[in-house]
Amino acid sequence: MFLDSLIGLLGGIDLDLLCQETPAEIIEDVYAKGKRFRTAAQGFALGSGNSIPDYVPVDGYMAMIEGAKRIRSEEAEHGFASSLLSSADGHIEG
Repeated sequence: MFLDSLIGLLGGIDLDLLCQETPAEIIEDVYAKGKRFRTAAQGFALGSGNSIPDYVPVDGYMAMIEGAKRIRSEEAEHGFASSLLSSADGHIEG
């Protein structure tokens, strides 16, 4: 489809995850979703809505950042294209 090359994804991380799960669970969830989203669109901006409310635990927010850093680190180590090939097949499921 024509628009596939023009669409980027924004967000994808639920505030409930940041508030209710352990840092380890958040890192794994962000890593898995981020890898999947990066394969599905031309661009991806990780986030949790348009802001991070003050009730979000700092540990939850920092775990989200760590998950993103893990993706970037892997891409730097293995190359972006290689990282995408080893990821999910690009389909986003609810």
